[in-house]
Amino acid sequence: MLTLTACSSVMQTKLNTLRNDFQPDTFVQSAESFANNQPIEKQDSLELLISGLALFQAGDFNNSDKAFETWRRRDFDFTGTSLSREAEILVGGNLAVEYKPYMMDSLFVSYYQIWDAIGAGRKSDVRVIINQAYNNQQKMGRVYKGLLKNNQKNPDIVSELNAQNAQWAAYSDIMNPALMYLSGIWFLNSGDYSDAQLYLTRTSGMTNNNKYVNADLKYANNKEKPKNTVWIFIEYGFAPSLYQKQITLPWFTGDHLILVPISIAVPYFNNSPTLFTPVADVNAMFMTEFNEYQINNTMRDLVSAGARAVLQGSLYNSKSDAAPWLGLTSTVYSLATNNAEIRTWATLPEYISVLRGTKSDLIEMNLDDNLKEKIKQLGDGNYLIYLRLTNGIPVIHTFKL
Repeated sequence: MLTLTACSSVMQTKLNTLRNDFQPDTFVQSAESFANNQPIEKQDSLELLISGLALFQAGDFNNSDKAFETWRRRDFDFTGTSLSREAEILVGGNLAVEYKPYMMDSLFVSYYQIWDAIGAGRKSDVRVIINQAYNNQQKMGRVYKGLLKNNQKNPDIVSELNAQNAQWAAYSDIMNPALMYLSGIWFLNSGDYSDAQLYLTRTSGMTNNNKYVNADLKYANNKEKPKNTVWIFIEYGFAPSLYQKQITLPWFTGDHLILVPISIAVPYFNNSPTLFTPVADVNAMFMTEFNEYQINNTMRDLVSAGARAVLQGSLYNSKSDAAPWLGLTSTVYSLATNNAEIRTWATLPEYISVLRGTKSDLIEMNLDDNLKEKIKQLGDGNYLIYLRLTNGIPVIHTFKL
């Protein structure tokens, strides 16, 4: 767990290290180091996400699922808060408490748990995970609409923060098109054509009539299963990272208006060139929530910062001989604990693209040589291939459907 001494620069360094080590021979070790070599059961929420993905990349599907399922059982309140958590933030700042996941994180947990279940041969679990993911997505959509409505009560803060993020695209609702498409492909290959129609129709709407999605939807509508078809899910780049920036906002104390500096998180986008046609833009997924969470967090941080400012003023103005030292101490403490929440699931991809076709179709394309060799080795039947382009050797997992 993070302690009071944690600061934004230290956390940024730790997350950057994870990204730098994101390749098959170093990522698991880096994830273990990030979790201070603790067993899965004792890891905090962010450590579990990092560990689950690292184990999946390494092909350890059962332990990856164990990490993700441990995370899921924590039953997070994605938009609410508690008095004890707010008290901890007031005392130690945002980085003194456990990472509070985004709703997007939950959808990616479901996405990787489907891959884990397929990889471990637990086919009966796939439908359970898909149904759970869809129910969660529906619930999150309702919660998100409530968050939007609540944030409109603070138009000044909303206006200022939204103006800063206006250049970044966002979805209109909580969604993960890659999760929907993977679910549709699974149902199509299972011969469950009604569910395949449902999920592929949803995916088509989310992806602006992607030609591959529509080809599968046509099979589902005709109640047919594709033959000797390969689907390649390609993940590349990294999702947005956050860095800390200070802004000044007004705070009323009694009859007086004071200007309170607070730290906010600002997104940094990696802007990777898109490969093929993305079915999931993680930048947009992230910004869908971040815009609203930033407003929510800033309102709470403003109250916290205002309370610190009042404390500093009262100590400086007290009649005690130690007033200057007390005031100085409170100022230093306030600066040390006035940190923004810059933690994210930093190793998520920036984009997920999909290729679909027969073996011969795909071999003719301009693909990585390692992937072409994998495709050439495939026998008859339908296959799912997971491809993660990393800093070095690509991760490739092949599954027969």
